[in-house]
Amino acid sequence: MTNMIESSVALLCRGPSLRHIKDLPEVEEYVIVNGFSDELQLDFIKETLQDKPITHVLSLGALKMSYNGVSVFQAMLNKNNYKDFNIRKIILPYIKECLPGDAGRPILYNIKNKDDEKIPVHCLSDSHKPHMTTKYKRYSYTYPTCGMDALGYCTLEMNKKNIFIIGMDMWEKPGYISEISVPDKAVSRGGEQGEYELLKELLPKFLNHFSDKKFSFYTVANFQPNLSNVSVTKVEVD
Repeated sequence: MTNMIESSVALLCRGPSLRHIKDLPEVEEYVIVNGFSDELQLDFIKETLQDKPITHVLSLGALKMSYNGVSVFQAMLNKNNYKDFNIRKIILPYIKECLPGDAGRPILYNIKNKDDEKIPVHCLSDSHKPHMTTKYKRYSYTYPTCGMDALGYCTLEMNKKNIFIIGMDMWEKPGYISEISVPDKAVSRGGEQGEYELLKELLPKFLNHFSDKKFSFYTVANFQPNLSNVSVTKVEVD
């Protein structure tokens, strides 16, 4: 049995490198990003996540964007993902002053977990503000992607020392791990352009700021920040 790494979390974004989830070491907790219902149907992901503590970072765009007439959030409800997996909390990827007007929708605050208890819902704390961009018109403060929101949460609020990131592929290989997942625009920041460039600009600065933490990326992207606290494993997918 693999030894669990102390003070550890694995952040699961939805890019094709997620197919290498079995390459990750044993960690204490997991964080999933946005509509994850398709991914949770895959046996190799089920096997990894079953009974493990999970935090769900959920953009409000996931409540609107749909395929086959069902939002990617509703798909998770329909497939009983919140009851079948140990999802302990939901994080809205916005600081309080930037919460969209529909953040108070009752459906968000009445989701039951596997113990039939309501799952707590929180937004990001103000501790993220110094690390966010102010270049978007829609939000005074934000990270360029929901994946980076989740990374910020793992770093600043979970305060883990060992953070493993997979599925954050910087749009260098098109598509999500699931062929039927919705397009990238489902989680775009108000339709603004330049997310790719801004992510590549902000991410190394963020990682460098937290030099006391170890970040381990598994990605298809050509991402090499050349920082002593960051390792990058480049993976191949079909």
